[in-house]
Amino acid sequence: MMTAGTWVSVYWGGLTLGRLFAGVAVGFVPANRLLRFCVAGIALGAALIWLNVTSLLSFLGLGLMGLASAPVFPSLIATTPARLGSAHTSNAVGFQIAAAVLGQSLLPALAGVLAGRLGLEVIGPALFVAAVMLLALVQALTSAGLIYHREPVAMKGS
Repeated sequence: MMTAGTWVSVYWGGLTLGRLFAGVAVGFVPANRLLRFCVAGIALGAALIWLNVTSLLSFLGLGLMGLASAPVFPSLIATTPARLGSAHTSNAVGFQIAAAVLGQSLLPALAGVLAGRLGLEVIGPALFVAAVMLLALVQALTSAGLIYHREPVAMKGS
């Protein structure tokens, strides 16, 4: 039980550090580059968990996933006005948050069902497949010009 708590703490610690680092990085790195880099980091972390070469590498993979996940959602929310204009931002952010809540409910449930039927070993590949799908989506949005290529615009009141 203590080991599981440590692993979860490493993930959330990585997520917290990632949010702090992202707050600094966003002033220097364009959103599309930050997103690609972070989603690639998520995929690498998932691969380390899946490969399970050593417990330490899997442990580091989980921390990397937390660290790399941190700026993805805030970056997409912050760049919404630049992609869609201020007239549509409120509705779009509402849809983004709804999709995030739906995803955070359904994906863990799906992983749990898969683990219940196929064993816990399926979690690593499931994480990796989800990360690769996210990487493909970010790449498609960036290629289509739907992820802002310059510095994010400062929001009013910030």
